[in-house]
Amino acid sequence: MTIEIGMPVYRPSGRLEAVLTALALQTYKNFYISIYNDTKPEETEELRKDAEIVQRMRETYGLNITLVQNPHNLGYMKNMHQIFDKATGDILFLLADDDIVSRDCIQLMKESFDDPEVGCVSRPYYWFLDDFRKAVRFEGSCAGDSKPRKVDFMRSPIEDVGKCMSATGQLSGLAFRRSFLAGMPFVEDMFTVHIYPFLYIFKDHPCAYMPYPTIAVAGSTSQCQNDIYTPSPLEQWVSLYRNMDSSPAYQARQKEVVDRFVTNDFVGLAQIKNYGTCKELMREICNFVRFRKKNLLSPRFYFFALGSVLCPRPLLKKLVAFYKNKVLARTLRDADIHYEHFPFDEVAPYWIFPQQNERSH
Repeated sequence: MTIEIGMPVYRPSGRLEAVLTALALQTYKNFYISIYNDTKPEETEELRKDAEIVQRMRETYGLNITLVQNPHNLGYMKNMHQIFDKATGDILFLLADDDIVSRDCIQLMKESFDDPEVGCVSRPYYWFLDDFRKAVRFEGSCAGDSKPRKVDFMRSPIEDVGKCMSATGQLSGLAFRRSFLAGMPFVEDMFTVHIYPFLYIFKDHPCAYMPYPTIAVAGSTSQCQNDIYTPSPLEQWVSLYRNMDSSPAYQARQKEVVDRFVTNDFVGLAQIKNYGTCKELMREICNFVRFRKKNLLSPRFYFFALGSVLCPRPLLKKLVAFYKNKVLARTLRDADIHYEHFPFDEVAPYWIFPQQNERSH
């Protein structure tokens, strides 16, 4: 079984050495790395730094890395498309250029795929800002298991299915048995481009859900472009579920998943207000009503909808930052995140926190 780590990157020099160092320190080392660099060709200094880092990691740790420089800036969706098109490994593991993997991440993933029925892997993850060991957001759950949990989309409890799917919002740590992707059409939607292949497999094959976070996501470098909300994120998610399979059994299940975990998640309204347009915000609010009429009876819906509309953007950005740094960080202090699994001391010397707008392209 061959394992390929596919990395879509853009101007990664401030983080790439740290990310690759974490891969070099894996407990399981039989994998190879394919990096697709979407940095613009005219940014020669950045490209030089990227190439030097890759060569240094080859020489220092013996990492098997292929660095592909795109002839021009493709954008995130087309860059992801070519990763799936050009992949050669039996297993494709996705990793962004600003996320840190735990030491046992690849080991746990590989052991999951030793079961021939497993088609994909999902995992809990957490976000950090200026401290690797200070979580400001957590997605998923830690059930106290020591081994991955096997989840069936059609038969497992809806809560377990929701955990697997909710954790797909970030691409890092998602893995796919490529033979189960045969015949899959590729859908280039910004928010679901990496989720479509996951659900394509998950609807027919079990997912292995990791027992604890194996990915630390750099929240401070998350992409905040102002041109990514058309079509709307909610429309993309609902379309993904509805159009994946026409069978009555699947349609009944997807409606349950969408109602429980998609059309009542209003947090994204604040992000659209902060980085999108007024038109995009109002459309998304209307979509929450269009796709789930009972949101009209939800006080939480009105809190997020009216708050996003009425709160001035500069104030809302400050409130979001305060909520992440003070409120969420405090509530997550006792979360069972297992920071000891991550090689933070080893990667810290190579980590540079870029400005938020650095990755906009």
